[in-house]
Amino acid sequence: MLLMGDRVKVSISDFPSWKMLAKTARHGNLGQGRELGLDVIRGVAILLAMGYHLNRADAGPFFNLLLLPGVKIGWAGVDLFFVLSGFLIGGMIIREAQSTGGLDYKRFLMRRILRLWPTLYTFLVAMLLFGFPARDFFWQIALHIQGYAHTKSATHLWSLAVEEQFYLLLGLGFPLLSRTFGWRRTLPWILVGLIVLCPILRAMGSWAGFSHWDIYVLTHFRIDALACGVLLSFLALEKPELFERLLGKRLIWAAVGALGVVFLWNVYKGSRLGEIAGLSVSWLTSAAVLLLLYKRRVVGPLLVPCRVLAFLGQISYPLYLWHVAVLRMGQKYLPAFIGEGRGGLLTLLIYLGSIAIAFLMTTLIERPVMKYRDRIFPPPSKSKLVVSA
Repeated sequence: MLLMGDRVKVSISDFPSWKMLAKTARHGNLGQGRELGLDVIRGVAILLAMGYHLNRADAGPFFNLLLLPGVKIGWAGVDLFFVLSGFLIGGMIIREAQSTGGLDYKRFLMRRILRLWPTLYTFLVAMLLFGFPARDFFWQIALHIQGYAHTKSATHLWSLAVEEQFYLLLGLGFPLLSRTFGWRRTLPWILVGLIVLCPILRAMGSWAGFSHWDIYVLTHFRIDALACGVLLSFLALEKPELFERLLGKRLIWAAVGALGVVFLWNVYKGSRLGEIAGLSVSWLTSAAVLLLLYKRRVVGPLLVPCRVLAFLGQISYPLYLWHVAVLRMGQKYLPAFIGEGRGGLLTLLIYLGSIAIAFLMTTLIERPVMKYRDRIFPPPSKSKLVVSA
């Protein structure tokens, strides 16, 4: 395989054996040197997002109770992803700036492309093969502008566009920030400014008659969560003593997280309060969860469920891409095999099908490509904050 002028050998060792896959399923580990708490957060986030889209069938009283969190607050999973993403990608950028004084934007961009596009384009090609018109989704998602272009299919991928637009601006602006103003002095104030500005823009948009969907998905309304994540990474790397003190306030973060969940549970996100303040409460709750779980040692009876969540977190990107498609296919074809009125079984099979496809995509596409990426565009330095970024 020839890529970017460097010859890369494809070895059978790049693809996991079935024995390795079985070990992965048992121990919840797809990679070395990972931070368990961050993968657990990813797992919680993808379960919330999946729950918001999948937990609709009448599964009976017991299962309906288990599915209720996804129905009520599953939409907040995207803010958990945003905060975590900002924390990891921001940490990568700041660590490079600490080492070199700036950012190699070409390497940053190519690493993002190789991280996202192979798995994404596999999904987009599959949509074409299943008969979805390319004009409804392909170019919009390929250019990461689906929110502004009003994609008609795969609308759940709006959050990918928000992330990539934010990182495009951050990556392009960072060298200018470094040379002209000094990133250490200005970056935190810019991030705080975005955190303050976004709810003001949401309030203005709400009063101006923007639809709830636009306020929910358009980048200029939603990047406060990503800015919060980058700000946390700035504190972790530039103010480590302060960050460690913040990590020590576990009871405070548990209380903030609990109060945030209560608010989100009781305030409808489509209401004016929900779309203005609720989105801020969502990322604030997510930040509290990150500070609560980061570097947290897990022992005893919590270890197994945390490993399961970490495993889901490690396949979260293809899960995010595929779960709505699996839902549509399951609703169309499964009732003929399992019978009508079996909502609990239908939902379970859709979850299992989504996990199986995501596991396959991770092991056959995502992981091998990331190995090649690290050979061609190696990260500038090792960082505990960079976990599959």
